[in-house]
Amino acid sequence: MAFRLTYRRQCRYNTKRNKQRVVKTPGGRAVFQVLTKTAKGPHCGDCKKALIGLPKLRPVEYARLKKREKHVTRAYGGSRCAKCVRLRIVRAFLIEEQKCVKQVLAEKLSQAKVMVCVGETGSGKTTQLTQYLHEAGYTVNGQIGCTQPRRVAAVSVAKRVADEMKCELGTKVGYSIRFEDCTSESTIIKYMTDGVLLRETLFEPDLDRYCAVIMDEAHERSLNTDVLFGVLRSVVGRRHDFKLIITSATMDAEKFARPCSSAALGF
Repeated sequence: MAFRLTYRRQCRYNTKRNKQRVVKTPGGRAVFQVLTKTAKGPHCGDCKKALIGLPKLRPVEYARLKKREKHVTRAYGGSRCAKCVRLRIVRAFLIEEQKCVKQVLAEKLSQAKVMVCVGETGSGKTTQLTQYLHEAGYTVNGQIGCTQPRRVAAVSVAKRVADEMKCELGTKVGYSIRFEDCTSESTIIKYMTDGVLLRETLFEPDLDRYCAVIMDEAHERSLNTDVLFGVLRSVVGRRHDFKLIITSATMDAEKFARPCSSAALGF
């Protein structure tokens, strides 16, 4: 009992005076661990990150720094953190790049019915092209369909686009795979497998409900992909208001555009 009282007094003294805490080791011993003081400094308003490591300045130098800081924060949107400044610059660049892509896409589709789009993995071919067509007004005449070679890809991409458009899955954005249909009458962007769209052509040869179809990952040649490409090419010849976009990351664009007369190439 006397040992416990002494131990408590020692703990109370160390934690108050020396800023220590008692830590129990794996062997069962009690060890005092020194608590280091957290560095205080100016914080970034965007990420709440402390700007540690700033040198101490004299009052005159600090006043000059304050004047320069106003110009810097005004130029970069009020952020003093290098990471946030870099993110702001990247976002601004992406917004300008998206505007250019939308303009090029509208020009290409106005000139030709078929467009072959080749882009790197992660460039937004699957998730952004459908939204660009929707913003351009193509969904007024019908749905936008996007085929995927795998079921998992169709479901995951539909969820991602629904989150970006801030709507529930199955309303504006939906998917259709074998034995599962998550669409409604208000669906304007539909992701599906190649086999689902090929089965729809049996009951609706001209695909009247669709205004545009995007064949994604066309380089993964399969029986459904090749047959569907031939069917869609005949639909393009019969309908003047139908657009076909073929996308891939690694594909010979000229080889795919050769069967389609006056096909536009986009990179």
